[in-house]
Amino acid sequence: MTEKNDSRQAEDAPAPEKKEQPGKKAGGTGFVDALWKFFSSVHLAVILLLILAAISIIGTVLAQGDSAKDNIQLYENMIVKIFDTLGVVDANDPASLEAQHERTHLAAERLYRFSVRAGFTDLYHAWYFYALLALFSFNLLVCTIKRWPFTYRMMAKNEVALPEKRLKSMQTRRAITPGGTREEAAAMVEAGMKKAGYSPKRAESEGAVSFFGQKGAWSRLGVYGTHASILIIFIGGIIGVTQGFKGYMQITEGTSESRFFDRRTKTTMILPFEIRCDNFQVDYYGDSRRPKDFYSDLVVVQDGEEKMSKRIEVNSPLVWDDIWFYQSSYGETGRGAKVTLRIAAAAASSSGEGVVKQFDTRPMDFPDLGVSVQVLQVIPDFALDENRRPYAKSNQPNNPAALIEVKGADGDARRAWLFQRYADARTSKDLPATVTFVDYGGIQYTGLQVVYDPGVWVIWVGCTLMVLGLYTAFFTSHRRIWARVAESDGKVTILLAGNANKNREGFAETFQSLGDRMDPKTGEKTAG
Repeated sequence: MTEKNDSRQAEDAPAPEKKEQPGKKAGGTGFVDALWKFFSSVHLAVILLLILAAISIIGTVLAQGDSAKDNIQLYENMIVKIFDTLGVVDANDPASLEAQHERTHLAAERLYRFSVRAGFTDLYHAWYFYALLALFSFNLLVCTIKRWPFTYRMMAKNEVALPEKRLKSMQTRRAITPGGTREEAAAMVEAGMKKAGYSPKRAESEGAVSFFGQKGAWSRLGVYGTHASILIIFIGGIIGVTQGFKGYMQITEGTSESRFFDRRTKTTMILPFEIRCDNFQVDYYGDSRRPKDFYSDLVVVQDGEEKMSKRIEVNSPLVWDDIWFYQSSYGETGRGAKVTLRIAAAAASSSGEGVVKQFDTRPMDFPDLGVSVQVLQVIPDFALDENRRPYAKSNQPNNPAALIEVKGADGDARRAWLFQRYADARTSKDLPATVTFVDYGGIQYTGLQVVYDPGVWVIWVGCTLMVLGLYTAFFTSHRRIWARVAESDGKVTILLAGNANKNREGFAETFQSLGDRMDPKTGEKTAG
Protein backbone atom coordinates (compact mmCIF):
# COMPACT_ATOMS: atom_id res chain seq x y z
CA MET A 1 0.00 0.00 0.00
CA THR A 2 3.06 2.25 0.18
CA GLU A 3 6.14 2.77 -1.97
CA LYS A 4 8.78 0.18 -1.17
CA ASN A 5 11.81 2.32 -1.80
CA ASP A 6 10.83 5.32 0.27
CA SER A 7 12.25 3.83 3.46
CA ARG A 8 15.66 3.56 1.80
CA GLN A 9 15.44 7.16 0.67
CA ALA A 10 14.59 8.49 4.13
CA GLU A 11 18.29 8.84 4.96
CA ASP A 12 18.88 10.89 1.80
CA ALA A 13 15.74 12.95 2.14
CA PRO A 14 15.95 16.34 3.83
CA ALA A 15 13.85 16.65 6.93
CA PRO A 16 13.54 20.30 7.93
CA GLU A 17 11.40 19.47 10.89
CA LYS A 18 9.87 16.46 12.59
CA LYS A 19 6.12 16.38 12.63
CA GLU A 20 3.83 14.18 14.63
CA GLN A 21 2.25 11.40 12.64
CA PRO A 22 -1.47 11.80 12.01
CA GLY A 23 -3.50 10.37 14.85
CA LYS A 24 -0.58 10.43 17.33
CA LYS A 25 -0.88 12.31 20.57
CA ALA A 26 2.03 13.56 22.53
CA GLY A 27 2.68 11.70 25.72
CA GLY A 28 1.06 8.32 25.28
CA THR A 29 -0.30 5.48 23.21
CA GLY A 30 -3.95 5.34 24.11
CA PHE A 31 -6.93 3.66 22.56
CA VAL A 32 -7.11 6.14 19.66
CA ASP A 33 -3.44 5.53 18.82
CA ALA A 34 -3.92 1.77 18.91
CA LEU A 35 -7.01 2.05 16.72
CA TRP A 36 -5.16 4.27 14.25
CA LYS A 37 -2.25 1.82 14.14
CA PHE A 38 -4.62 -1.09 13.53
CA PHE A 39 -6.45 0.53 10.61
CA SER A 40 -3.26 1.91 9.04
CA SER A 41 -1.64 -1.54 8.99
CA VAL A 42 -0.62 -2.97 5.64
CA HIS A 43 -1.01 -6.43 7.19
CA LEU A 44 -4.70 -5.70 7.73
CA ALA A 45 -5.05 -4.76 4.06
CA VAL A 46 -3.41 -8.03 2.96
CA ILE A 47 -5.64 -10.10 5.27
CA LEU A 48 -8.79 -8.35 4.02
CA LEU A 49 -7.75 -8.87 0.41
CA LEU A 50 -7.22 -12.60 1.03
CA ILE A 51 -10.64 -12.90 2.71
CA LEU A 52 -12.33 -11.03 -0.15
CA ALA A 53 -10.54 -13.26 -2.67
CA ALA A 54 -11.67 -16.41 -0.83
CA ILE A 55 -15.28 -15.20 -0.72
CA SER A 56 -15.16 -14.29 -4.40
CA ILE A 57 -13.95 -17.81 -5.21
CA ILE A 58 -16.95 -19.22 -3.35
CA GLY A 59 -19.22 -16.89 -5.33
CA THR A 60 -17.64 -18.09 -8.56
CA VAL A 61 -17.84 -21.83 -7.79
CA LEU A 62 -21.39 -21.80 -6.39
CA ALA A 63 -24.18 -20.80 -8.75
CA GLN A 64 -25.77 -17.59 -7.51
CA GLY A 65 -29.51 -17.12 -7.24
CA ASP A 66 -32.23 -19.74 -7.46
CA SER A 67 -30.02 -22.69 -8.36
CA ALA A 68 -30.63 -25.42 -5.77
CA LYS A 69 -30.36 -28.31 -8.24
CA ASP A 70 -27.00 -27.20 -9.67
CA ASN A 71 -25.43 -26.51 -6.28
CA ILE A 72 -26.67 -29.75 -4.71
CA GLN A 73 -25.18 -31.65 -7.65
CA LEU A 74 -21.93 -29.71 -7.23
CA TYR A 75 -21.75 -30.62 -3.53
CA GLU A 76 -22.64 -34.23 -4.28
CA ASN A 77 -19.79 -34.53 -6.78
CA MET A 78 -17.41 -32.97 -4.27
CA ILE A 79 -18.49 -35.38 -1.51
CA VAL A 80 -18.07 -38.37 -3.83
CA LYS A 81 -14.50 -37.28 -4.58
CA ILE A 82 -13.75 -36.91 -0.86
CA PHE A 83 -15.31 -40.31 -0.06
CA ASP A 84 -13.35 -41.87 -2.92
CA THR A 85 -10.11 -40.45 -1.48
CA LEU A 86 -10.99 -41.78 1.98
CA GLY A 87 -11.91 -45.20 0.59
CA VAL A 88 -15.59 -44.93 1.61
CA VAL A 89 -16.78 -45.25 -1.98
CA ASP A 90 -15.28 -46.33 -5.29
CA ALA A 91 -16.02 -43.59 -7.83
CA ASN A 92 -15.37 -46.03 -10.70
CA ASP A 93 -17.85 -48.64 -9.41
CA PRO A 94 -21.52 -47.84 -10.21
CA ALA A 95 -22.72 -50.30 -7.55
CA SER A 96 -20.62 -48.59 -4.88
CA LEU A 97 -21.91 -45.18 -5.94
CA GLU A 98 -25.50 -46.40 -5.85
CA ALA A 99 -25.03 -47.88 -2.37
CA GLN A 100 -23.81 -44.53 -1.02
CA HIS A 101 -26.10 -42.33 -3.12
CA GLU A 102 -28.61 -41.54 -0.40
CA ARG A 103 -25.85 -40.70 2.07
CA THR A 104 -24.00 -38.41 -0.32
CA HIS A 105 -27.22 -36.77 -1.49
CA LEU A 106 -28.38 -35.99 2.05
CA ALA A 107 -24.95 -34.57 2.90
CA ALA A 108 -25.07 -32.40 -0.24
CA GLU A 109 -28.52 -31.10 0.70
CA ARG A 110 -27.30 -30.21 4.20
CA LEU A 111 -24.34 -28.33 2.74
CA TYR A 112 -26.65 -26.49 0.35
CA ARG A 113 -28.98 -25.44 3.19
CA PHE A 114 -25.97 -24.18 5.13
CA SER A 115 -24.81 -22.24 2.04
CA VAL A 116 -28.21 -20.57 1.75
CA ARG A 117 -28.24 -19.59 5.44
CA ALA A 118 -24.66 -18.28 5.15
CA GLY A 119 -25.56 -16.24 2.09
CA PHE A 120 -23.12 -18.07 -0.21
CA THR A 121 -25.77 -18.41 -2.95
CA ASP A 122 -26.43 -14.67 -2.96
CA LEU A 123 -22.93 -13.64 -1.97
CA TYR A 124 -22.70 -10.23 -3.59
CA HIS A 125 -25.73 -9.02 -1.65
CA ALA A 126 -24.61 -10.46 1.71
CA TRP A 127 -24.11 -8.00 4.57
CA TYR A 128 -20.66 -9.33 5.45
CA PHE A 129 -19.46 -8.85 1.86
CA TYR A 130 -20.33 -5.16 2.04
CA ALA A 131 -18.84 -4.97 5.55
CA LEU A 132 -15.53 -6.36 4.27
CA LEU A 133 -15.54 -3.89 1.36
CA ALA A 134 -16.21 -1.03 3.79
CA LEU A 135 -13.46 -2.17 6.15
CA PHE A 136 -10.96 -2.54 3.32
CA SER A 137 -11.91 0.88 1.93
CA PHE A 138 -11.46 2.50 5.36
CA ASN A 139 -8.10 0.77 5.77
CA LEU A 140 -7.06 2.09 2.36
CA LEU A 141 -8.09 5.64 3.29
CA VAL A 142 -6.23 5.54 6.60
CA CYS A 143 -3.06 4.20 4.93
CA THR A 144 -3.31 7.00 2.37
CA ILE A 145 -3.80 9.71 4.99
CA LYS A 146 -0.94 8.36 7.10
CA ARG A 147 1.40 8.28 4.13
CA TRP A 148 0.54 11.68 2.68
CA PRO A 149 2.62 13.97 4.98
CA PHE A 150 5.79 12.04 4.15
CA THR A 151 5.01 12.12 0.42
CA TYR A 152 4.24 15.84 0.55
CA ARG A 153 7.55 16.58 2.25
CA MET A 154 9.38 14.55 -0.38
CA MET A 155 7.67 16.47 -3.17
CA ALA A 156 7.47 20.04 -1.88
CA LYS A 157 9.57 20.51 1.27
CA ASN A 158 13.09 19.77 0.09
CA GLU A 159 15.87 21.95 1.50
CA VAL A 160 18.03 23.69 -1.07
CA ALA A 161 21.17 24.18 1.05
CA LEU A 162 22.01 20.82 2.58
CA PRO A 163 25.12 20.53 4.78
CA GLU A 164 28.21 19.13 3.12
CA LYS A 165 28.22 16.18 5.53
CA ARG A 166 24.70 15.27 4.48
CA LEU A 167 25.58 15.35 0.79
CA LYS A 168 28.66 13.18 1.31
CA SER A 169 26.51 10.58 3.09
CA MET A 170 24.35 10.02 0.00
CA GLN A 171 24.99 6.91 -2.03
CA THR A 172 25.14 8.70 -5.41
CA ARG A 173 27.58 11.61 -5.24
CA ARG A 174 30.47 13.15 -7.17
CA ALA A 175 33.14 15.76 -6.43
CA ILE A 176 34.37 17.99 -9.27
CA THR A 177 37.21 20.52 -9.32
CA PRO A 178 36.33 22.74 -12.28
CA GLY A 179 38.83 25.56 -11.87
CA GLY A 180 37.90 29.23 -12.16
CA THR A 181 36.01 31.26 -9.57
CA ARG A 182 33.14 30.17 -7.35
CA GLU A 183 30.63 32.25 -9.31
CA GLU A 184 31.79 30.77 -12.61
CA ALA A 185 31.40 27.27 -11.19
CA ALA A 186 27.96 28.20 -9.79
CA ALA A 187 26.87 29.53 -13.19
CA MET A 188 28.08 26.32 -14.84
CA VAL A 189 26.17 24.16 -12.33
CA GLU A 190 22.98 26.18 -12.78
CA ALA A 191 23.24 25.99 -16.59
CA GLY A 192 23.95 22.25 -16.49
CA MET A 193 20.98 21.49 -14.25
CA LYS A 194 18.69 23.61 -16.40
CA LYS A 195 19.84 21.81 -19.53
CA ALA A 196 19.12 18.46 -17.82
CA GLY A 197 15.60 19.69 -17.00
CA TYR A 198 15.96 20.07 -13.25
CA SER A 199 14.91 23.79 -12.91
CA PRO A 200 17.32 24.52 -10.03
CA LYS A 201 16.61 26.64 -6.98
CA ARG A 202 19.55 28.63 -5.56
CA ALA A 203 20.54 29.47 -2.00
CA GLU A 204 23.70 30.77 -0.30
CA SER A 205 24.85 29.83 3.17
CA GLU A 206 28.15 29.36 5.04
CA GLY A 207 30.08 30.82 2.13
CA ALA A 208 28.78 28.22 -0.34
CA VAL A 209 26.29 28.39 -3.21
CA SER A 210 23.76 25.55 -3.16
CA PHE A 211 21.32 24.34 -5.80
CA PHE A 212 18.43 21.90 -5.75
CA GLY A 213 16.38 20.52 -8.64
CA GLN A 214 13.95 17.66 -9.09
CA LYS A 215 12.10 15.82 -11.85
CA GLY A 216 9.08 13.55 -11.71
CA ALA A 217 7.89 14.56 -8.24
CA TRP A 218 4.36 13.77 -9.41
CA SER A 219 5.38 10.11 -9.80
CA ARG A 220 4.91 9.72 -6.05
CA LEU A 221 1.18 10.30 -6.62
CA GLY A 222 0.87 7.03 -8.56
CA VAL A 223 0.18 5.01 -5.44
CA TYR A 224 -2.59 7.44 -4.45
CA GLY A 225 -4.14 7.13 -7.90
CA THR A 226 -4.13 3.35 -7.48
CA HIS A 227 -5.75 3.64 -4.04
CA ALA A 228 -8.42 5.98 -5.43
CA SER A 229 -9.08 3.66 -8.38
CA ILE A 230 -9.80 0.72 -6.05
CA LEU A 231 -12.35 2.80 -4.14
CA ILE A 232 -13.95 4.01 -7.39
CA ILE A 233 -14.23 0.41 -8.68
CA PHE A 234 -15.86 -0.61 -5.39
CA ILE A 235 -18.35 2.25 -5.69
CA GLY A 236 -19.14 1.32 -9.30
CA GLY A 237 -19.67 -2.32 -8.35
CA ILE A 238 -22.01 -1.41 -5.50
CA ILE A 239 -23.99 0.93 -7.76
CA GLY A 240 -24.37 -1.85 -10.33
CA VAL A 241 -25.44 -4.45 -7.78
CA THR A 242 -27.91 -2.22 -5.91
CA GLN A 243 -29.30 -0.06 -8.74
CA GLY A 244 -29.02 -2.39 -11.74
CA PHE A 245 -30.61 -5.68 -12.67
CA LYS A 246 -29.86 -8.90 -14.52
CA GLY A 247 -32.66 -10.96 -15.92
CA TYR A 248 -33.92 -13.24 -18.68
CA MET A 249 -36.32 -12.61 -21.56
CA GLN A 250 -37.83 -15.14 -23.97
CA ILE A 251 -39.24 -13.98 -27.32
CA THR A 252 -40.98 -16.14 -29.92
CA GLU A 253 -40.09 -15.43 -33.54
CA GLY A 254 -42.43 -12.88 -35.07
CA THR A 255 -43.58 -11.49 -31.70
CA SER A 256 -42.62 -8.68 -29.33
CA GLU A 257 -41.94 -8.76 -25.61
CA SER A 258 -41.32 -6.16 -22.90
CA ARG A 259 -41.40 -8.38 -19.81
CA PHE A 260 -38.39 -10.12 -18.30
CA PHE A 261 -37.66 -12.09 -15.15
CA ASP A 262 -35.29 -10.36 -12.71
CA ARG A 263 -33.12 -13.06 -11.16
CA ARG A 264 -32.21 -10.96 -8.10
CA THR A 265 -35.69 -9.93 -6.99
CA LYS A 266 -37.36 -13.07 -8.46
CA THR A 267 -40.04 -10.86 -10.00
CA THR A 268 -41.26 -10.01 -13.49
CA MET A 269 -40.34 -6.51 -14.61
CA ILE A 270 -41.54 -4.47 -17.59
CA LEU A 271 -39.30 -2.44 -19.88
CA PRO A 272 -40.43 0.97 -21.22
CA PHE A 273 -40.12 -0.42 -24.75
CA GLU A 274 -40.58 -3.70 -26.62
CA ILE A 275 -38.10 -6.03 -28.27
CA ARG A 276 -39.35 -7.77 -31.42
CA CYS A 277 -37.70 -10.88 -32.85
CA ASP A 278 -38.16 -10.93 -36.61
CA ASN A 279 -36.08 -14.05 -37.13
CA PHE A 280 -33.98 -16.57 -35.27
CA GLN A 281 -31.53 -18.83 -37.07
CA VAL A 282 -29.03 -21.55 -36.23
CA ASP A 283 -26.04 -22.40 -38.43
CA TYR A 284 -24.75 -25.98 -38.21
CA TYR A 285 -21.45 -27.69 -38.95
CA GLY A 286 -21.87 -29.30 -42.35
CA ASP A 287 -24.68 -31.83 -42.47
CA SER A 288 -24.62 -32.44 -38.74
CA ARG A 289 -27.01 -30.98 -36.17
CA ARG A 290 -24.20 -29.50 -34.11
CA PRO A 291 -24.82 -25.74 -33.86
CA LYS A 292 -21.94 -23.56 -35.09
CA ASP A 293 -23.61 -20.21 -34.41
CA PHE A 294 -27.04 -18.85 -33.58
CA TYR A 295 -28.36 -15.33 -33.84
CA SER A 296 -31.49 -13.21 -33.61
CA ASP A 297 -32.74 -10.31 -35.71
CA LEU A 298 -34.10 -7.89 -33.10
CA VAL A 299 -35.99 -4.61 -33.42
CA VAL A 300 -36.53 -2.06 -30.63
CA VAL A 301 -40.11 -0.73 -30.72
CA GLN A 302 -40.97 2.28 -28.56
CA ASP A 303 -44.24 4.23 -28.69
CA GLY A 304 -45.21 2.25 -31.78
CA GLU A 305 -42.06 3.25 -33.72
CA GLU A 306 -39.12 1.10 -34.73
CA LYS A 307 -36.12 2.78 -33.09
CA MET A 308 -33.31 0.35 -33.80
CA SER A 309 -32.65 -3.03 -35.40
CA LYS A 310 -29.67 -5.33 -35.03
CA ARG A 311 -28.65 -8.92 -35.57
CA ILE A 312 -27.21 -10.16 -32.29
CA GLU A 313 -25.17 -13.25 -31.56
CA VAL A 314 -22.98 -14.46 -28.73
CA ASN A 315 -20.68 -11.62 -27.59
CA SER A 316 -22.39 -9.15 -29.93
CA PRO A 317 -25.30 -7.68 -27.94
CA LEU A 318 -27.92 -5.06 -28.68
CA VAL A 319 -27.76 -1.97 -26.46
CA TRP A 320 -30.68 0.41 -26.02
CA ASP A 321 -31.34 2.91 -23.24
CA ASP A 322 -28.22 1.59 -21.41
CA ILE A 323 -29.77 -1.89 -21.26
CA TRP A 324 -27.77 -4.72 -22.84
CA PHE A 325 -29.47 -7.69 -24.54
CA TYR A 326 -27.17 -10.70 -24.95
CA GLN A 327 -27.89 -13.81 -27.00
CA SER A 328 -28.22 -16.46 -24.31
CA SER A 329 -30.23 -19.48 -25.44
CA TYR A 330 -32.87 -20.73 -27.86
CA GLY A 331 -35.37 -23.51 -28.29
CA GLU A 332 -38.41 -24.85 -30.14
CA THR A 333 -41.86 -23.53 -29.28
CA GLY A 334 -43.49 -26.68 -30.60
CA ARG A 335 -45.65 -24.59 -32.95
CA GLY A 336 -45.55 -24.21 -36.74
CA ALA A 337 -42.68 -24.74 -39.13
CA LYS A 338 -40.24 -22.44 -40.88
CA VAL A 339 -37.91 -22.88 -43.81
CA THR A 340 -35.07 -20.59 -44.83
CA LEU A 341 -34.20 -20.45 -48.54
CA ARG A 342 -31.44 -18.52 -50.28
CA ILE A 343 -32.41 -17.12 -53.68
CA ALA A 344 -29.71 -16.18 -56.20
CA ALA A 345 -29.84 -15.07 -59.84
CA ALA A 346 -29.75 -17.99 -62.27
CA ALA A 347 -28.25 -16.05 -65.20
CA ALA A 348 -24.58 -15.17 -65.08
CA SER A 349 -25.37 -11.70 -66.44
CA SER A 350 -27.60 -10.94 -63.45
CA SER A 351 -26.53 -10.30 -59.91
CA GLY A 352 -28.18 -10.16 -56.55
CA GLU A 353 -29.38 -12.43 -53.79
CA GLY A 354 -32.38 -12.74 -51.54
CA VAL A 355 -33.58 -14.81 -48.60
CA VAL A 356 -36.94 -16.42 -47.86
CA LYS A 357 -37.73 -16.99 -44.20
CA GLN A 358 -41.23 -18.39 -44.33
CA PHE A 359 -43.72 -18.93 -41.52
CA ASP A 360 -46.52 -19.59 -44.04
CA THR A 361 -47.07 -20.25 -47.75
CA ARG A 362 -47.44 -16.70 -49.06
CA PRO A 363 -45.38 -15.91 -52.19
CA MET A 364 -42.49 -13.48 -51.88
CA ASP A 365 -41.38 -11.20 -54.69
CA PHE A 366 -37.74 -10.42 -55.52
CA PRO A 367 -37.88 -7.53 -58.06
CA ASP A 368 -34.09 -7.32 -58.33
CA LEU A 369 -33.97 -10.95 -59.40
CA GLY A 370 -37.14 -10.83 -61.48
CA VAL A 371 -38.75 -13.77 -59.70
CA SER A 372 -41.27 -14.64 -57.01
CA VAL A 373 -40.87 -17.63 -54.69
CA GLN A 374 -43.61 -19.54 -52.92
CA VAL A 375 -43.22 -22.35 -50.40
CA LEU A 376 -46.10 -24.73 -51.19
CA GLN A 377 -45.44 -27.52 -48.71
CA VAL A 378 -43.02 -28.30 -45.88
CA ILE A 379 -42.49 -31.86 -44.62
CA PRO A 380 -40.25 -32.46 -41.55
CA ASP A 381 -39.59 -36.18 -42.27
CA PHE A 382 -40.08 -36.78 -45.99
CA ALA A 383 -41.11 -40.16 -47.34
CA LEU A 384 -43.17 -41.60 -50.23
CA ASP A 385 -46.15 -43.88 -49.77
CA GLU A 386 -47.04 -46.86 -51.98
CA ASN A 387 -48.57 -44.48 -54.50
CA ARG A 388 -45.38 -42.40 -54.67
CA ARG A 389 -47.05 -39.51 -52.88
CA PRO A 390 -45.01 -37.55 -50.31
CA TYR A 391 -45.97 -37.70 -46.63
CA ALA A 392 -44.38 -37.13 -43.19
CA LYS A 393 -43.21 -40.26 -41.40
CA SER A 394 -42.92 -38.29 -38.16
CA ASN A 395 -42.90 -34.78 -36.72
CA GLN A 396 -39.17 -34.95 -36.10
CA PRO A 397 -36.83 -33.08 -38.51
CA ASN A 398 -35.17 -36.28 -39.74
CA ASN A 399 -35.45 -35.45 -43.45
CA PRO A 400 -36.78 -31.89 -43.96
CA ALA A 401 -38.12 -31.18 -47.45
CA ALA A 402 -39.83 -28.23 -49.08
CA LEU A 403 -41.88 -28.01 -52.27
CA ILE A 404 -41.30 -24.62 -53.85
CA GLU A 405 -42.59 -22.77 -56.87
CA VAL A 406 -40.50 -20.13 -58.64
CA LYS A 407 -42.20 -17.81 -61.15
CA GLY A 408 -40.06 -15.85 -63.60
CA ALA A 409 -40.67 -12.45 -65.15
CA ASP A 410 -42.33 -14.13 -68.13
CA GLY A 411 -44.92 -15.72 -65.84
CA ASP A 412 -43.51 -19.20 -66.33
CA ALA A 413 -43.75 -21.10 -63.03
CA ARG A 414 -41.68 -24.15 -62.15
CA ARG A 415 -41.75 -26.39 -59.09
CA ALA A 416 -39.09 -28.47 -57.33
CA TRP A 417 -38.55 -30.44 -54.14
CA LEU A 418 -35.52 -29.40 -52.06
CA PHE A 419 -34.01 -31.58 -49.32
CA GLN A 420 -31.93 -29.99 -46.56
CA ARG A 421 -29.92 -33.07 -45.61
CA TYR A 422 -28.70 -34.05 -49.09
CA ALA A 423 -26.15 -31.87 -50.84
CA ASP A 424 -27.23 -32.95 -54.34
CA ALA A 425 -30.87 -32.12 -53.65
CA ARG A 426 -30.36 -29.08 -51.46
CA THR A 427 -29.98 -26.64 -54.38
CA SER A 428 -31.99 -26.47 -57.60
CA LYS A 429 -30.68 -24.66 -60.68
CA ASP A 430 -33.44 -25.87 -63.03
CA LEU A 431 -35.58 -22.91 -62.04
CA PRO A 432 -35.78 -19.21 -63.05
CA ALA A 433 -33.50 -18.62 -60.01
CA THR A 434 -31.03 -20.72 -58.06
CA VAL A 435 -32.68 -21.75 -54.78
CA THR A 436 -30.89 -23.36 -51.80
CA PHE A 437 -32.54 -24.97 -48.78
CA VAL A 438 -30.60 -23.37 -45.88
CA ASP A 439 -32.49 -24.25 -42.70
CA TYR A 440 -35.61 -25.85 -41.32
CA GLY A 441 -37.26 -25.70 -37.95
CA GLY A 442 -40.37 -25.12 -36.00
CA ILE A 443 -41.11 -21.60 -34.87
CA GLN A 444 -38.40 -20.98 -32.28
CA TYR A 445 -37.85 -18.67 -29.37
CA THR A 446 -34.72 -16.73 -28.56
CA GLY A 447 -33.53 -16.41 -24.99
CA LEU A 448 -31.95 -13.08 -24.08
CA GLN A 449 -29.99 -12.05 -21.03
CA VAL A 450 -31.12 -8.56 -20.01
CA VAL A 451 -28.51 -6.53 -18.12
CA TYR A 452 -28.63 -2.99 -16.77
CA ASP A 453 -25.53 -1.87 -14.89
CA PRO A 454 -25.45 1.89 -14.15
CA GLY A 455 -22.13 1.48 -12.36
CA VAL A 456 -20.21 0.10 -15.34
CA TRP A 457 -18.95 3.53 -16.44
CA VAL A 458 -17.77 4.26 -12.91
CA ILE A 459 -15.86 0.97 -13.00
CA TRP A 460 -14.29 1.91 -16.34
CA VAL A 461 -13.15 5.23 -14.89
CA GLY A 462 -11.65 3.35 -11.93
CA CYS A 463 -9.89 0.85 -14.22
CA THR A 464 -8.45 3.66 -16.34
CA LEU A 465 -7.22 5.45 -13.23
CA MET A 466 -5.72 2.19 -11.95
CA VAL A 467 -3.73 1.66 -15.17
CA LEU A 468 -2.43 5.24 -15.00
CA GLY A 469 -1.65 4.92 -11.30
CA LEU A 470 0.19 1.62 -11.70
CA TYR A 471 2.16 2.95 -14.66
CA THR A 472 3.11 6.06 -12.70
CA ALA A 473 4.00 4.08 -9.58
CA PHE A 474 6.15 1.45 -11.31
CA PHE A 475 7.54 3.07 -14.46
CA THR A 476 8.26 6.65 -13.46
CA SER A 477 10.58 7.93 -10.72
CA HIS A 478 11.19 10.97 -8.58
CA ARG A 479 14.75 12.22 -9.18
CA ARG A 480 16.42 14.86 -7.00
CA ILE A 481 19.83 16.49 -7.35
CA TRP A 482 21.68 18.80 -4.97
CA ALA A 483 24.83 20.74 -5.79
CA ARG A 484 27.13 22.66 -3.41
CA VAL A 485 29.76 25.03 -4.81
CA ALA A 486 32.35 26.00 -2.20
CA GLU A 487 35.81 27.60 -2.20
CA SER A 488 38.53 26.59 0.23
CA ASP A 489 42.19 27.67 0.17
CA GLY A 490 41.62 29.17 -3.28
CA LYS A 491 40.29 25.90 -4.65
CA VAL A 492 36.70 25.69 -5.97
CA THR A 493 34.89 22.37 -5.52
CA ILE A 494 31.51 21.24 -6.79
CA LEU A 495 29.85 18.51 -4.74
CA LEU A 496 26.96 16.83 -6.57
CA ALA A 497 24.62 14.38 -4.84
CA GLY A 498 21.23 12.97 -5.60
CA ASN A 499 18.79 10.07 -5.35
CA ALA A 500 15.81 8.46 -7.07
CA ASN A 501 13.08 6.40 -5.52
CA LYS A 502 13.05 3.95 -8.49
CA ASN A 503 15.25 3.00 -11.44
CA ARG A 504 18.49 3.91 -9.68
CA GLU A 505 20.56 2.53 -12.56
CA GLY A 506 18.97 4.95 -14.98
CA PHE A 507 19.39 7.80 -12.55
CA ALA A 508 23.08 6.95 -12.06
CA GLU A 509 23.64 7.29 -15.82
CA THR A 510 21.88 10.66 -15.88
CA PHE A 511 23.84 11.79 -12.85
CA GLN A 512 27.14 10.77 -14.46
CA SER A 513 26.22 12.58 -17.67
CA LEU A 514 25.39 15.75 -15.73
CA GLY A 515 28.78 15.65 -13.98
CA ASP A 516 30.59 15.04 -17.27
CA ARG A 517 28.95 18.07 -18.83
CA MET A 518 30.16 20.21 -15.95
CA ASP A 519 33.76 18.98 -16.09
CA PRO A 520 34.30 16.01 -18.41
CA LYS A 521 38.12 16.15 -18.12
CA THR A 522 38.82 16.51 -14.40
CA GLY A 523 35.60 15.14 -12.92
CA GLU A 524 36.29 12.47 -10.30
CA LYS A 525 33.58 9.97 -9.48
CA THR A 526 33.46 9.12 -5.78
CA ALA A 527 30.09 7.37 -5.56
CA GLY A 528 30.14 4.45 -3.16
